[in-house]
Amino acid sequence: MAVSTNDETRVALFQSIGLNEQRARETLKNQDVTRLLETNINEARNFLPQENQITKPIGNLLYALATKSKQQIYHLHKYLIKYICEEKIKNDPQLSAAIQYLLTHPTEPIDQKALEENAGIGVTVTPEEIEHTIEEIIAQNKTKLLEQRYDFSIGSLLGEARKRLPWADGKVVKAEMDVQLLDLLGPNDQSTKSTTQKQNTAKPSTAKAKPAATTNNDIQENGEIRSFSDLSGEALNFHRTGENYKTEGYIMTPKTMDLLREHLKKTGGQ
Repeated sequence: MAVSTNDETRVALFQSIGLNEQRARETLKNQDVTRLLETNINEARNFLPQENQITKPIGNLLYALATKSKQQIYHLHKYLIKYICEEKIKNDPQLSAAIQYLLTHPTEPIDQKALEENAGIGVTVTPEEIEHTIEEIIAQNKTKLLEQRYDFSIGSLLGEARKRLPWADGKVVKAEMDVQLLDLLGPNDQSTKSTTQKQNTAKPSTAKAKPAATTNNDIQENGEIRSFSDLSGEALNFHRTGENYKTEGYIMTPKTMDLLREHLKKTGGQ
């Protein structure tokens, strides 16, 4: 099949914001994302008109906005794109929280102060803050970590870090956690199994271990388990009573929010 000139132009456009060629061409397969990403880039150029001003981190966030957002708030993207270009939205947690806030408040005028507070917009978490927080968390769990080593639930440590640093870049937090655990415990290899593992090996259970339940929706086409951020993004598809307007494809009108409030009042929130 011949590739159109327009498609090649779009591939070049998407590559200009940091996408590799494969990702750029895959994006073209989804017309809605393609159209929205083009719009996001053109809007961003109003704030960053010079060539190469849209850096890869900014481009990644523009791409994430195109893939994670919903039709109900497309008209509000200008606010988020401005924050992205000003580097006040710097990472996925901030962007996801901002999208969630706008889905809950989808009509203008937007309370920008409330948006900023709810999404950590403008908040910068320094490497020193991340390092210090991870040190505290590991110190609080040091005894059990030394006993259980890598059998200890590292996920619980990362969860605590996320609570304390909700607007930190998750990749940076994970990297710092790995470094400090390596410093405390040494390498995680088969020659340093914990006492618990040895006991379990010496006295195997007669019952067959059941694999952890994983739904089909948790698995990508390549067979890998999907990331937490992917799954949490899909949580936006579920809504509480009176929040139908957050679902994909819901048509908003100027009277939508007033009508929903009236409905909830009449039904007692049912």
